[in-house]
Amino acid sequence: MSEVKPLAVSCHASSCGPAVKPTYRRHAFTSPVAELPGIGGSCRACGRSDLVDWERVHRRDPSDAANVVAELRKELIRDNYWSEALPTRILRNASRRAPEQLTAGAASTLGRALVVGHPFEGRQTRFACNPAATIIHCAQHATGTCCRACLEKWLGVPHSQPLEPADLAYAVTLVERYVHDRLKRPELALTEEG
Repeated sequence: MSEVKPLAVSCHASSCGPAVKPTYRRHAFTSPVAELPGIGGSCRACGRSDLVDWERVHRRDPSDAANVVAELRKELIRDNYWSEALPTRILRNASRRAPEQLTAGAASTLGRALVVGHPFEGRQTRFACNPAATIIHCAQHATGTCCRACLEKWLGVPHSQPLEPADLAYAVTLVERYVHDRLKRPELALTEEG
């Protein structure tokens, strides 16, 4: 049997069955397409729709980022990227860059990944197990800024609406928060893949 690579979890994966203690339950939410603004999806597995304060996360208020992160972490893939160990190479490469370089890299990466009609929509952001993944890619999965579907679900930016400068700035704020958090916790690193 092959071993599952860390953080190789999809947006549809969940851990919310009755055998899972409520504090450990993590969900996989549907996208609220055509229900914007302020209405979110329900969990694909358990059907609950009252778990996330969608109006709050869709406000895109930078001063409320800590609460938004708490909401994001109710989804399994987002929580895994906040709490599971990252490959050492990702943390090592990120720590070699100055904060302003990481911010500029985040803005550039997000600007390219979140264009309307991206030819690889839903697959444009590398997972941590990809040898070419960076901490920005990990941050995108952690913050729901990895593709237009997740951006619509988590930030409330309609799928077909071009990203406004304020929306991009907010997404970068969330990514910066993730990067800062992960770089101050180097103990959450995996040894190099074999």
